[in-house]
Amino acid sequence: MEQRETLNRSVILAVQADRGAPLSLAFLSALFADKGDVRCDLVCVAGSPAAWLREAADPAVLAARLALQHRAEAALARAREHLQAHGYPAHNLTTRLWMRDFGAVAEVLREIGRELPDAVLLDRDLLDVALPYLEEPTNLELLRGSVSFPIWCSEPEDEDGAAGAPQHAVTPDPARVLVCLDGSRPSIAAADHASFVLAPQPNALLTLLHVDGDAEPEAAARVFQRARGELANNGFAPERVVERVLPSDSRGPAETILALAEREGFSAVAMGRTGAGERPGRAQFLGSTAARVLDALRSATLWLTP
Repeated sequence: MEQRETLNRSVILAVQADRGAPLSLAFLSALFADKGDVRCDLVCVAGSPAAWLREAADPAVLAARLALQHRAEAALARAREHLQAHGYPAHNLTTRLWMRDFGAVAEVLREIGRELPDAVLLDRDLLDVALPYLEEPTNLELLRGSVSFPIWCSEPEDEDGAAGAPQHAVTPDPARVLVCLDGSRPSIAAADHASFVLAPQPNALLTLLHVDGDAEPEAAARVFQRARGELANNGFAPERVVERVLPSDSRGPAETILALAEREGFSAVAMGRTGAGERPGRAQFLGSTAARVLDALRSATLWLTP
């Protein structure tokens, strides 16, 4: 397979009208050393309550919509200014505002998916708003077909709701990413994605993790070989890769992943979305292990690949 072009990474950043995207902005500001090769599209989807749609001609509704629009535009402007202040060239940044009913989440994601971004970055609480939508099987199928791109979920706010990262056991290193491999196609895609995003950064390091519940070294070796093939295709230097095999925690592999991420200071944890056999809902969309990591990860951004 030919190596992919190493320029022009493309990230869509979701900005909230009333909160902006403080944690996502902090992560994106620190992740890339050379920001000249990264395109960032700032998108704000300003939700409209159902009552607004029913009473669209009401002067009070019109005034509320206009106020929301102004807040959203201001949030986008602040996000753009933040990224420029942290080294992103102005010509690499675009902004968009969508005034839509938030119930049309599948429509929004389908529209984003048509643009083929390398990733969509959003604060964790924004994803939490969309996940209850998945309890309806029809909606679940729409989203599973639409979200063909990686989702990056920034860590949640601290318990006081402050716009800043919680205290970590180790300060996260922006250049270190943990890639979780179980041998599934989405997990190998996580290795492909992480190495593609980080290949141009000479200081970037990838740790390939296989949580082995059966103590079969041969199985881990096969998984690592497949993952390293993807890394080589993306030009990621083999000397910047570490392999780890750890036994599964008695509570499941997610606990092993969480403990390692917290202990060793990774800035991101990359893993596949695999939900085969799960009950309809968030676990079927994410997979049970990824859903548990999403709920409990406090030290890093979670990268989820389909």
